[in-house]
Amino acid sequence: MRSSYRVALCGVLSALAVLFMLLTTFMPIFNYICPVLAGICVAIAAQEFGGRYGAAVYTAVSLLSILIVAEKDAVFVFVLLMGMYPVLKYSVDSLKRSLKLTIKLLYINIACFIYYYAGLYLFGLPKDSFGKTPVILLGLANYIMLMYDLMIDKYCIIYNNKLKHMVLKGKR
Repeated sequence: MRSSYRVALCGVLSALAVLFMLLTTFMPIFNYICPVLAGICVAIAAQEFGGRYGAAVYTAVSLLSILIVAEKDAVFVFVLLMGMYPVLKYSVDSLKRSLKLTIKLLYINIACFIYYYAGLYLFGLPKDSFGKTPVILLGLANYIMLMYDLMIDKYCIIYNNKLKHMVLKGKR
């Protein structure tokens, strides 16, 4: 496959992910749904062309989102959790099951701690904004991210079976 086609498809995926991130301004629930959808765009690039292209899409979407998206909370969720996770996932999925689960959980927990402490000390949020028991929120975040991992797997199956032939028509 020609590199110009790879770059073009990654550009389209980046634009689609930025569009998802821009939708966060319309409804508050979109602050958590749209970063997930933008992460799926990163996952497609990482699955199709490897981690380098996935990281390029992630970086482009992150920088553009920081600059133009009004909902900085949604940008923070994408940058720390939902955007980088698909690149990490495709990098470690070839490892042994216990090792890849350990790496994924370690990443999730470190990202959650960064999110928590950045919210408190960088953005000046009160401690009550994270609830009375942040430990329960951390457990819930681990569960949600593992479900996100399964969702990426299921979406990639759907993509491979139903959509891939339309996206890569005549390019293999």
